Amino acid sequence: MNFSGGETRCFWREKRKFCSKILWGRVTESAERLFNPEGLFSSGRKGEFRVSSRRGSLLSKSKDHFGSVSLQVAIPKVYRDKILALCHEGTSSHLGVMKTKDRLLKYYFWPNCIKEIEGYVRSCDPCQRMGKCKDKIKAPLKLVPIITEVFSKMNIDAVGPLPTSSKGNSYLLTAICMSSKYPDAIPVADISSVSVTDWRYLVEWVSARDSKRSGDFLH
Repeated sequence: MNFSGGETRCFWREKRKFCSKILWGRVTESAERLFNPEGLFSSGRKGEFRVSSRRGSLLSKSKDHFGSVSLQVAIPKVYRDKILALCHEGTSSHLGVMKTKDRLLKYYFWPNCIKEIEGYVRSCDPCQRMGKCKDKIKAPLKLVPIITEVFSKMNIDAVGPLPTSSKGNSYLLTAICMSSKYPDAIPVADISSVSVTDWRYLVEWVSARDSKRSGDFLH
């Protein structure tokens, strides 16, 4: 979030009014006077803080779970709701708790921000109305008949066209027995209904991807 010149000045001039006194209490008086490019920090019990020499804002030095060190801007109370909305809604597409935390804590910080993020996400009205993916109704499972006879029901598919062999075959008809799981591959000249149904032992076939020829097998 970009702040205008007047907004950035309020960070420094009225810091005790808009920013948490807890944060400013962790910065020593000497650290508040350190307006230098090196960015010296004042260490505290719960982290390291400094005052920005460019904008006069309070920065927190943090390390994420990957070990990367970054600077977080301490956000005054008047801007916290805007920051939460920016990191959770809009182009963020209503992220979950963990992703909203990662997005916000990459740039911003304030005391007890973790609890506020969790409460904001879990009380988001659009998120509550839409529900979660695990709330979707699943289609009921159906029992399938047990196949007792080997090669009575086959799953078939066709591969090709392939380079024509010496016997004039350009396709490969693959099949797997749904009872024994035995695989087989038969070279054929074409994938017409006559060539496919030429298997003398074939009783029932299942083809999921060759719907354009399903009508031919019925004749």
